[in-house]
Amino acid sequence: MAAGARGEGAVVETSRGYALERGGPERIELRWGASFRSVRVLFDGAEAGTIERKKIPRDGAKLTLKDGSVLSLRLRGVLGIEVLRDDQHLPGSDLDPRRVLKNAALLMVIAALADTGLDWLLARRMLRAVPGAHLDWSALPRATTLALGCDAALLLLALPTALGSRIALGIGVAAFAARFGVGSEQRSTWTLVYGVCTTWLLATHFFATFKRKG
Repeated sequence: MAAGARGEGAVVETSRGYALERGGPERIELRWGASFRSVRVLFDGAEAGTIERKKIPRDGAKLTLKDGSVLSLRLRGVLGIEVLRDDQHLPGSDLDPRRVLKNAALLMVIAALADTGLDWLLARRMLRAVPGAHLDWSALPRATTLALGCDAALLLLALPTALGSRIALGIGVAAFAARFGVGSEQRSTWTLVYGVCTTWLLATHFFATFKRKG
């Protein structure tokens, strides 16, 4: 999928191109302005129609292309625009399961590294407050050790998730949720809010990989 922006006078237009099959040429192009009031659809370079933003409900706005296939657009919140052709995801589109899993894997890596760093800093601070304590695994509080273990599991699960394993992502969601259930009484409110929001975001990616009915 290719994305770009072009300016026509004072109007800035964003475009995205999609292939009909993975590895094929881009034949469908979507274009919209900064206000996203409407989406222009081009098929093989020729304009196929325009879809108004307000006409893209949750169940999708549809447009029949010149080859008889039906293009459907849906807005899926933080995940982006779902682009379907005859109820099949276009390769490289926002809700293409392969892309969703790769995005989830990146989120897992970022969350795992950020959380590991935070837990390690908190552990160092606690150990420095204890006279004669040394920074080693045996000296770490049990809750911190469990949290670091969940971070390591999340990091290891990122690779199979990026390679297309939905099961790995599901386990990763559970691991991330578990780390915030361990020693939660020691965490600040903003940290718990971050944990809930990130768990929700990972879970949203997980459920997005299942085929939506209707």
